[in-house]
Amino acid sequence: MAGRRRDLSALSFLVVDDKIFMRELVRAMLIGFGVENIITKSDGLNIGRSIDQNNIDVIILDWMMHPFSGLQVLKNIRRIDFAEATIPVIVLTGHADVQCVNEAMGAGADTVLSKPVSTKLMFLTINTLITATREFIQIGNYLGPITRAHREMMNADDLELVDEIDE
Repeated sequence: MAGRRRDLSALSFLVVDDKIFMRELVRAMLIGFGVENIITKSDGLNIGRSIDQNNIDVIILDWMMHPFSGLQVLKNIRRIDFAEATIPVIVLTGHADVQCVNEAMGAGADTVLSKPVSTKLMFLTINTLITATREFIQIGNYLGPITRAHREMMNADDLELVDEIDE
């Protein structure tokens, strides 16, 4: 079903980046896609409150931020005790080396995009993410998408799926 194109106007996005230029660039892309509800933050402080108060559907998260890195923010989002632990997260990074991508995906990113990201790739990524069936797993304190690392740790048939969503 990843081939379906969805109307994005009803979705709410949270863009978290410490650089105002990137926040505004991503915001402009989302507006161009027809998104009407876009919240921007310069850091990951009180991200849970922002998600709850604005009924966020998708997070676009910078990886290299201060005072909290994208890794720290993502780990907080994917905690089992966080009500929105399964929210889709797209990580943006200017340092898309193998280590960074593996770290982001291992922490529960749904996908990682390298800066500068094209409008076309951003749209295709969002559309694919919101139309795809997503599988989740709970391991210890982690609740989020099944990552490649999870699949490598155990046979895919042995995974205890927490939920499957076909949006």
